[in-house]
Amino acid sequence: MKKSTKKLKKIPVKEVVNKVSVELAEIITVKNDLEFSKTSCQIILLNSHDGQYETVDIALWNSAIISFFRCFGGGKRGYKLDKKIFENLPGEPMNFYDFLKNLRDKHLAHPVNIFEEVKIGVIFSDDYKELLGISNFFIKRLLETPETIKQFIGFINVALKEVNFELEIKNIQLVNVVKKESAINISKWENLKYVVPDSLKASEKNRVGSKEPRFKK
Repeated sequence: MKKSTKKLKKIPVKEVVNKVSVELAEIITVKNDLEFSKTSCQIILLNSHDGQYETVDIALWNSAIISFFRCFGGGKRGYKLDKKIFENLPGEPMNFYDFLKNLRDKHLAHPVNIFEEVKIGVIFSDDYKELLGISNFFIKRLLETPETIKQFIGFINVALKEVNFELEIKNIQLVNVVKKESAINISKWENLKYVVPDSLKASEKNRVGSKEPRFKK
């Protein structure tokens, strides 16, 4: 096979920094979290054998729940989903949403409910006259049933549909904004790039778009 000697044409990609681009970026971060949650759940279902799960499946489940609820109320994101998008689903969708949220808030993030509990016992001789030692019994809810995980995937799909709709609208808005700029102005914009930040400093710094959006008009 002949190797092509034709040089690839460089296509300029400029960074857009304005109100619409910040909003678009926030929506994309939500979509990324939802897709991560969905993929994690699908892997769990593929890995399960007669209800037996490995540590990696439990880790994926915990991550899926946490990522999902990053997309809803609270936090510093400029774009958030509303749980009302699930209201028209069959059954009792809001109860299921609350169950998942309590699972995240009171079990995975903060162990405050009875899904995780340690009971302490003392070991005696047969006549209860001699203390032989101390024992503990650790109980922890590790993972949900395949049916629950599938129902959760259904919720994620509804959320993704909502996000994709918002993405389409925001993409059109951004195109309309950029079309109003002259070629001369656009040529002066920074090339799109990413510089890997210092980990310690980055862990303390808010992302553009979170808390107080900063953008050029």
